[in-house]
Amino acid sequence: MADLSSIPVTDKEDLQQRNKDFLCVPENKVIEYASTSGTLGTPVTIALTENDLTRLACNEYGSFVCAGGSAGDIYQLMLTLDRQFMAGIAYYSGLRKLGAGIIRLGPGVPSLQWETIFRLKPTAIVGVPSFILKLIRFAKDNHINPNSSSVKKSYLHW
Repeated sequence: MADLSSIPVTDKEDLQQRNKDFLCVPENKVIEYASTSGTLGTPVTIALTENDLTRLACNEYGSFVCAGGSAGDIYQLMLTLDRQFMAGIAYYSGLRKLGAGIIRLGPGVPSLQWETIFRLKPTAIVGVPSFILKLIRFAKDNHINPNSSSVKKSYLHW
């Protein structure tokens, strides 16, 4: 047990500087590339195989089931599926496996989010906490009663 502390660890800087060295499959097996945002330095690329994407969908499927999600729900995704955002594709894939309805609206524009909620009647929303707060503030400022909407569940991306 004492020897564990002597084993070198891989940190984000290692991944930033030598990203391709960590690829453990032939490049022709990579079918999707995701990436960190690069907010705190060079983005880290994550190369994904078919098995990785299948596992990602299974993980998110399990998360939604554990949180009370069902095929009878309609989810409004308030986060991006583009710009190589891993969580966006993960949630989307998990919801597809769940068999739920999906509205891929993306982040931002609270007025459009509320218009879509009242038009398409999702039962759940998925977003980042700061945007959900912005959505609630927009509702309050514009005399929208969130309790009168179809939304009964919120899933937050941390």
